Amino acid sequence: MKTKSLLLLLVLFSLPLTAAESINITSNLKAAKVFLRGAELTHLASTSLEKGMNEIVIDGIAENLDKNSIQVSAKGDAVILSINHRNNYLKARQKPKFVLSLEDSLETLKMIKQATSDEIQVSKLEIELIVENKNLGGEEGGPTVVELKNMAKFYRERLNELYKEIAKKNQKIVKVEKDIKRIKNQLNEIKSKRINAVGEVVVKVLAKSKTKLDLELTYIANQAGWNPIYDIRSDNITSPLQLDLNANVWQKTGMAWNDIDVIISTRNPNENNNKPELDPWFINFQDNLSWNVYQRGGMKKEAAFSVQAQRPLLAEEDEVAEDLADYTQTLETQLAVEYSTSIKYDIPSDGKPHIVALQNHTLPADYKYYSAPKYDQAAFLIAEISDWNKLNLLPGQANIYFENAYVGKTFIDPAIAEKKLSVSLGRDKNIVVERKLLEDFTEDKFFSSDIERFFGYDIIINNKKKSQIDLMLEEQIPISQNEDIDVELIESSGANLNKKLGLVTWQIKLNPNQSTTKKFVYSVRYPSSKRIPNL
Repeated sequence: MKTKSLLLLLVLFSLPLTAAESINITSNLKAAKVFLRGAELTHLASTSLEKGMNEIVIDGIAENLDKNSIQVSAKGDAVILSINHRNNYLKARQKPKFVLSLEDSLETLKMIKQATSDEIQVSKLEIELIVENKNLGGEEGGPTVVELKNMAKFYRERLNELYKEIAKKNQKIVKVEKDIKRIKNQLNEIKSKRINAVGEVVVKVLAKSKTKLDLELTYIANQAGWNPIYDIRSDNITSPLQLDLNANVWQKTGMAWNDIDVIISTRNPNENNNKPELDPWFINFQDNLSWNVYQRGGMKKEAAFSVQAQRPLLAEEDEVAEDLADYTQTLETQLAVEYSTSIKYDIPSDGKPHIVALQNHTLPADYKYYSAPKYDQAAFLIAEISDWNKLNLLPGQANIYFENAYVGKTFIDPAIAEKKLSVSLGRDKNIVVERKLLEDFTEDKFFSSDIERFFGYDIIINNKKKSQIDLMLEEQIPISQNEDIDVELIESSGANLNKKLGLVTWQIKLNPNQSTTKKFVYSVRYPSSKRIPNL
């Protein structure tokens, strides 16, 4: 190994070395591998070199890049000696297209404002001219009655027209000034976030002969990323579920990604990659002075919630966009899943989400209704998906479309799913759920040393639909964490009890226009000298 290194050094020193020449080239962005946080950008560049030492300065790269991630490979009769990153504060960074567009709009608005102001000034001069020349009769004789009437009419009509024109133009100026202020604020915000220096990669190369050098530059840009977003569609409760996975890609690298190859990766290079270390775990008795607070637990199941604006449902003639996922290949690597698309994308540096279609899945689903009236007196249609763990799903927001209509939003979290992944499709107003407190069970019983409190409810379900439904109804009882607290389920109308979780579950079938009532009663007994908060 030492012999080879010595031979290489002898070869390098045997070449005639000339003074390093700085060659400035602009790279072209070819591809982006977008991670959950950050993106690996690949640039291509080429140049011609003279024999000897050369210094190549590559610009046209992203802002806020990770300097440690820079890699350069080359094809040509040359050897790369060093790679460095530097900031050039003397060179102006090229402005993004959307900034140039804002500046053009600002100049146009300023011209409109000036032209309108000039028109107002002309109208005012005409008013002055009319007022100053109102005495049309001269010194020898005044105007006739007819001339006076015509003159008064002219003054009245023309002056009114001019004053109305001035008022409209003033309103126009007020509106234009508001638009000017809005664009200036936007430009000032962009300017405050932009870096004044231009990033450059400096590559020192020893050319063995006069040659053409093709360079490939890769690095990690921090101001980029993506998050998954799903579209869930179902025609009815007898049809399979359509699950479309899309990526909301965003970037603020200071450069537009125009006509590039995009790879979406589930990896996050910014995560901590150090394995955890377990320290000794010590336990001891609790201080008698501290209070052991009992808190009533529960599993609140939220069916749907909204976190951003609704995306419109595509019309039939626009279904081409949904087929973009057919051009995407999925590769499962050792540490991540990568989605590679054969379609080139344009993603501006505006920090806004831009959709990249990744996958389409048609999945068999079991449809049923669910209700937890303790938290929400409504019935929710849910679809249960088996074998969901084969889909490599990530936690993300989902837009729901049912029976060709937008229903709302939900959240998919595979981390909390077990054998089946449940997806909430929204509320069904034709199933009425009511939870009534039973007054007969609200009285407490007092014993010599204990107090027993009773809680009772009637849960009424009314199926107003024209079809039979299957509904899972859930309630809960508190779980005792102290032997002095005794919880007893007194009546549950044939429900199943999960003692570990305190869940009381009914599986109910209801025919069209049928209703049923489930009685639910439990008690909590504890020493009268103690108290249980939030009971």
